[in-house]
Amino acid sequence: MAHLVLVDPVPRSNADNLTEQPCGGDAAGISMGTYTAGTEIEIRVDVPQQHTPNVRAFISFDDFATRIELARLDIESKGTYNMTVPLPALQTGQAVLQLNHGRYYSCADITVVAGEPFSLNAGINDAWVSASAPFQGFFFTFYESLNILFLAWITFDSEVPAPETLAVFGAPDQRWASGAGEVTRDSVTVNVELTSGGVFNSADPVANQTPGYGTITITFFSCRKAVLSYSFPDLELMGWMTLTRALPHNEPLCEALIAP
Repeated sequence: MAHLVLVDPVPRSNADNLTEQPCGGDAAGISMGTYTAGTEIEIRVDVPQQHTPNVRAFISFDDFATRIELARLDIESKGTYNMTVPLPALQTGQAVLQLNHGRYYSCADITVVAGEPFSLNAGINDAWVSASAPFQGFFFTFYESLNILFLAWITFDSEVPAPETLAVFGAPDQRWASGAGEVTRDSVTVNVELTSGGVFNSADPVANQTPGYGTITITFFSCRKAVLSYSFPDLELMGWMTLTRALPHNEPLCEALIAP
């Protein structure tokens, strides 16, 4: 029974039951496509038998000494699927695109060439959300004269609180985190601060801000898409997500500010 195979780009092997990491034991082949760094590519994958609820896409530029997770596609059944995959903006050269579903793998050799990277501008100031985390999201504000991006992450606790947990205003599981970082063309790493100890709409007591709570790194691929990764080591929370705007109304401003 088949389990996973890349359709486009052409894979190293048409076998669909490869379980040996990273590419089923197949050696590197010729490049099956040339793509531009920092852009999105469309790939096609066949899943004739579903084993897990998602297909994951990775890329490696160093023969899998390291790999970068690019995208994750949730699936509900077997079938052939299209995936939109964002390529890293700052890495180029010969690379291997790897698809993973359960314990099955399929790989394609590709070439990534340098392109014109996206440059942040005030048009990215907006509410941004992840389709995989509804009813939560981010507010971004880029101060161009300072080259600083500020963010606020409106989210929930990492665990559902006990039913008896109470809050006077709002809900006991509501959380936010904030921070700012210096922008490097299309990306920014933000040092997250934890704010606590205050009360609603009051200066007494004065809230505390604890720096070094974690880090968030965002790479913008366009005026409408970004990839965010986060790391909160003390909490053992790490992950990533693809972000898009909550509404598209500021996209024309962003694109106009890019235009020469």
